[in-house]
Amino acid sequence: DFMEKCETHGVRYTIYAGPEQDATKGAGRSWKSFFHAETMEECEVKMKAGGWDFEWGVGPNGSRLGSDFLKCTTPVLEAVKVAPGTSKKCFFNQLIATTANALEFSRVGTHGGGYDPLKDVPTQQGIDECVCFGNGESVPLNVLLEAKQICEERAIDVCWQKGDVALISNYLMMHARRPWNGPEGTRKLLASLVAEEKCTSFGRPLLVL
Repeated sequence: DFMEKCETHGVRYTIYAGPEQDATKGAGRSWKSFFHAETMEECEVKMKAGGWDFEWGVGPNGSRLGSDFLKCTTPVLEAVKVAPGTSKKCFFNQLIATTANALEFSRVGTHGGGYDPLKDVPTQQGIDECVCFGNGESVPLNVLLEAKQICEERAIDVCWQKGDVALISNYLMMHARRPWNGPEGTRKLLASLVAEEKCTSFGRPLLVL
């Protein structure tokens, strides 16, 4: 039933972002960085062109934040895709990441993550604030936690050495990072994402930001 809904309805993600980066959180990217925009007006133009829903000054659970704080929701995105050059379906989404995002977004406006990603578990309400199926139905937390455990059991750790570069196809595998317990600001991960030549969802073209 879960996979059928993923394939049939797709998903919508909700993002909460301030105008400045919050380096204390994995999901602390600013809306200026996310949308490559310098002003709220420029950001709105891009969101409208991309089919996003948005509100200013609203945080998780309807909390009121600064007038330049953004709550925005993606258009419907496919959660299951066919890997290019094959007939193989793949689980192509960010659903498992929302178990961490829900914990971080619940602390929007405060310094630091404030949770242990290896132990703490979000609530269903927290998940509902971050993601839903494309038809508006809730994505069940228990299924996400089971999927997260399956991924952990099959995870491969990359033991980084100076100068290493890893190339990963997200059609073939997911990517993630382990928690960092060292001093704040002492780990730097440089990532570059390669856009699809023709980015679509359910046959509709998507605006590449």
